[in-house]
Amino acid sequence: MSTDVAASRATSSPRLILKNIASLSASGIVERLLALVAGIFARRALGPTAIGAYSWAAAVASYPALFVNGGFGTIAKRDTAREPSQAVQR
Repeated sequence: MSTDVAASRATSSPRLILKNIASLSASGIVERLLALVAGIFARRALGPTAIGAYSWAAAVASYPALFVNGGFGTIAKRDTAREPSQAVQR
Protein backbone atom coordinates (compact mmCIF):
# COMPACT_ATOMS: atom_id res chain seq x y z
CA MET A 1 0.00 0.00 0.00
CA SER A 2 2.84 2.40 0.80
CA THR A 3 4.29 1.97 -2.70
CA ASP A 4 0.98 3.14 -4.19
CA VAL A 5 1.06 6.28 -2.05
CA ALA A 6 4.69 6.96 -2.95
CA ALA A 7 3.96 6.45 -6.64
CA SER A 8 0.96 8.76 -6.42
CA ARG A 9 3.03 11.48 -4.78
CA ALA A 10 5.81 11.09 -7.35
CA THR A 11 3.45 11.49 -10.29
CA SER A 12 1.73 14.58 -8.92
CA SER A 13 4.67 16.49 -7.51
CA PRO A 14 4.77 20.24 -8.15
CA ARG A 15 8.04 19.84 -10.05
CA LEU A 16 6.47 17.34 -12.47
CA ILE A 17 3.41 19.54 -12.93
CA LEU A 18 5.57 22.57 -13.73
CA LYS A 19 7.69 20.49 -16.11
CA ASN A 20 4.56 19.32 -17.93
CA ILE A 21 3.18 22.86 -18.14
CA ALA A 22 6.49 24.16 -19.49
CA SER A 23 6.80 21.45 -22.13
CA LEU A 24 3.20 21.88 -23.27
CA SER A 25 3.62 25.66 -23.47
CA ALA A 26 6.90 25.35 -25.37
CA SER A 27 5.42 22.92 -27.88
CA GLY A 28 2.48 25.28 -28.45
CA ILE A 29 4.82 28.20 -29.09
CA VAL A 30 6.97 26.15 -31.49
CA GLU A 31 3.85 24.98 -33.32
CA ARG A 32 2.61 28.55 -33.78
CA LEU A 33 6.01 29.80 -34.92
CA LEU A 34 6.28 27.01 -37.51
CA ALA A 35 2.77 27.79 -38.76
CA LEU A 36 3.71 31.47 -39.07
CA VAL A 37 6.88 30.73 -41.03
CA ALA A 38 5.09 28.23 -43.28
CA GLY A 39 2.31 30.76 -43.89
CA ILE A 40 4.77 33.47 -44.86
CA PHE A 41 6.55 31.18 -47.33
CA ALA A 42 3.26 29.91 -48.78
CA ARG A 43 1.97 33.43 -49.35
CA ARG A 44 5.15 34.47 -51.08
CA ALA A 45 5.25 31.36 -53.26
CA LEU A 46 1.58 31.22 -54.24
CA GLY A 47 0.57 34.85 -54.49
CA PRO A 48 -2.67 36.58 -53.54
CA THR A 49 -5.03 34.76 -55.93
CA ALA A 50 -3.91 31.24 -55.04
CA ILE A 51 -3.84 32.01 -51.31
CA GLY A 52 -7.38 33.38 -51.56
CA ALA A 53 -8.56 30.22 -53.32
CA TYR A 54 -6.79 28.04 -50.76
CA SER A 55 -8.26 29.98 -47.84
CA TRP A 56 -11.76 29.72 -49.31
CA ALA A 57 -11.39 25.97 -49.85
CA ALA A 58 -10.07 25.49 -46.31
CA ALA A 59 -12.99 27.45 -44.87
CA VAL A 60 -15.54 25.43 -46.85
CA ALA A 61 -13.88 22.14 -45.86
CA SER A 62 -13.86 23.08 -42.18
CA TYR A 63 -17.66 23.11 -41.88
CA PRO A 64 -18.17 19.37 -42.48
CA ALA A 65 -15.28 18.71 -40.10
CA LEU A 66 -17.31 20.32 -37.30
CA PHE A 67 -20.02 17.70 -37.73
CA VAL A 68 -17.63 14.78 -38.21
CA ASN A 69 -15.57 15.68 -35.13
CA GLY A 70 -18.58 16.27 -32.93
CA GLY A 71 -16.51 17.24 -29.90
CA PHE A 72 -14.73 13.89 -29.76
CA GLY A 73 -11.49 15.41 -28.42
CA THR A 74 -13.27 17.12 -25.54
CA ILE A 75 -15.26 14.01 -24.66
CA ALA A 76 -12.13 11.83 -24.78
CA LYS A 77 -10.28 14.19 -22.42
CA ARG A 78 -13.21 14.27 -20.01
CA ASP A 79 -13.59 10.49 -19.96
CA THR A 80 -9.85 9.98 -19.50
CA ALA A 81 -9.86 12.38 -16.55
CA ARG A 82 -12.76 10.47 -15.00
CA GLU A 83 -11.27 7.00 -15.53
CA PRO A 84 -7.47 7.14 -16.03
CA SER A 85 -7.23 3.36 -15.82
CA GLN A 86 -9.32 3.05 -19.00
CA ALA A 87 -7.02 5.33 -21.02
CA VAL A 88 -5.06 3.83 -23.89
CA GLN A 89 -1.35 3.90 -23.09
CA ARG A 90 1.01 4.64 -25.97
